[in-house]
Amino acid sequence: MPVAEGRFQTVILLLENSSASGKQHALITSKVCEYTPSINLKDLMEQNARFDYSKFIIDGGHLKIKASVSTENASEDEIKFMIQEVANLADEYEMKLTGRDIH
Repeated sequence: MPVAEGRFQTVILLLENSSASGKQHALITSKVCEYTPSINLKDLMEQNARFDYSKFIIDGGHLKIKASVSTENASEDEIKFMIQEVANLADEYEMKLTGRDIH
């Protein structure tokens, strides 16, 4: 996905059934950076409150941005917005935490 200053961010969209409801969900993720203990998780959890759809997660040793939505309730435009939000936030925090464009 295109993001700021001519950079691009890899975003993955998977469809899977929710383990909680059994309904199909679109899961949208992007890597931010490798997780290290020096990352202030409390600060990141507080940042989650300012996002429209996304949240931070740790998966496979990486800090990631993730959004999910039931496919039966989401419009195409809403899913496009979610994909762009995930890309923009992953790029923003990648630069904040590493100072580099990695993903």
